[in-house]
Amino acid sequence: MSTIRTIARGVLFWLLWVFATLAGLLVYWALLQASGVEAQLVSLLESWIGIEGTNLRVFEFATNGLLGLIEGLTIGLFQWFALRRRIKRALAWIPATGLGFALGLVAFWASFVFITGDQLPQGNPTEWAFEVGLLRSSLIGLFLGLAQWLVLFRQFRGHAWWVPTILLAVIGSWFSQWFLSKGLAFIILGAVTGIPLALMLLSRERARIALEKEASIPEKREDPLKRLDQWIS
Repeated sequence: MSTIRTIARGVLFWLLWVFATLAGLLVYWALLQASGVEAQLVSLLESWIGIEGTNLRVFEFATNGLLGLIEGLTIGLFQWFALRRRIKRALAWIPATGLGFALGLVAFWASFVFITGDQLPQGNPTEWAFEVGLLRSSLIGLFLGLAQWLVLFRQFRGHAWWVPTILLAVIGSWFSQWFLSKGLAFIILGAVTGIPLALMLLSRERARIALEKEASIPEKREDPLKRLDQWIS
């Protein structure tokens, strides 16, 4: 019965994780992108930093870093609600997610500038937009996975799977967004990343139950008279 209950808790956590991730992405999209706040932030940075000469490069990196940080903090906050009673130092998940998104976007823009030589590729943008999105999602997934792994690696066995899982999940969400829909991409991101996290929680819960059962069994002690009798004979 305890095994069934443990598995049920894992499934419920997975559903909660999918919902939390989806909610965080939707809130970020609604409050910043759809409302126009994101465009206002970009305009504010442009007026503050400027776009003349080297200031243009500073503006580009600052924009990517700031928007990535805000998106990561928003998603991390909602995911924290699912994690707060299940892992130690759960509050660190919020800044880790924000930092991962920010570093991923900054690394993407640095790579894009290096590869293209500070020039946009020639031709129809739809011909190279997929490759740009693939590069973007790969770097976000890598840095996000590494940042979140720092929160998990001392708490769970199997934590090494987290980084490649996040990487594949973010890339998979980009494929879904490109070929299917953005809404499905949001769901896939939560669904894929929730699987290893739920399995790690289940593994830890099973280990705890096993230790409790072992502690509840009284230690079997050998009768000293019986042992003496065996020695004499």
